[in-house]
Amino acid sequence: MKSKLLKIAAAVSAAALIAGGIYFLFYDDLAQKISYEKLKPFMPDITVLNVSPTEQIEEDEKKELNEQVQELNQSYDDSIGWIYIPDTNINYPIMQAEDNEYYLHRSYDGNYLYSGSVFLDWRCNSDFSGDVNMLYGHNMQNGSMFADVLNFLNEDYFDSHKYGWLTTEDSVYRVEFFSVSQPQSYSGVYNVQRAGDMWLKKLKSFNVIDREIKIEDDDCMISLSTCTNSEGSSRTVLTGKLIEV
Repeated sequence: MKSKLLKIAAAVSAAALIAGGIYFLFYDDLAQKISYEKLKPFMPDITVLNVSPTEQIEEDEKKELNEQVQELNQSYDDSIGWIYIPDTNINYPIMQAEDNEYYLHRSYDGNYLYSGSVFLDWRCNSDFSGDVNMLYGHNMQNGSMFADVLNFLNEDYFDSHKYGWLTTEDSVYRVEFFSVSQPQSYSGVYNVQRAGDMWLKKLKSFNVIDREIKIEDDDCMISLSTCTNSEGSSRTVLTGKLIEV
């Protein structure tokens, strides 16, 4: 009898844990949607950015994109820009704090949010003028944040998503992606203060996909880093060259 009661208790506990986990995921997904709904006035006009590499963005359109980031930065002190990749879920403001822990589980407004925010490594220049600019975002099960970075491991997907966009207060950049790598979280790829040529050499040692493009000494690079899976130290990093338009 006692054994039977213990089994029932264990089953009830397991059911409660599963139900609690489902509720937590549902609540966080809802909280995330509500939180980012407030950002719609600051989102870049994707009809302007969904252009071919040969098409130009008009000066008045660039000015409007810059002004949207300026308004965002005035509303949220740690905001420094916006990252967008067409035909993906990656369309987020970029934050930067005094360390890399603050925005792991905080929304852009500083409130708790399990999915956190996209943020720039605290050691990088906030105007993206450094050789290496490392962005971090969670690999969320609902496909949000940087979950789509893992799709770039598929070569066909990589080839059909060659470009992204970075907008700041002063500039608009086309991002030309050339690398998908899988380093460990403790590798030299995360030494973002390393000189660009040395950092690029380290990055390429972990490459899964590598597209040959011309990179000059004064070019700046941007990387989107996320966890490869829920456990372990493997990371998946999508890297591109910043091209001011």
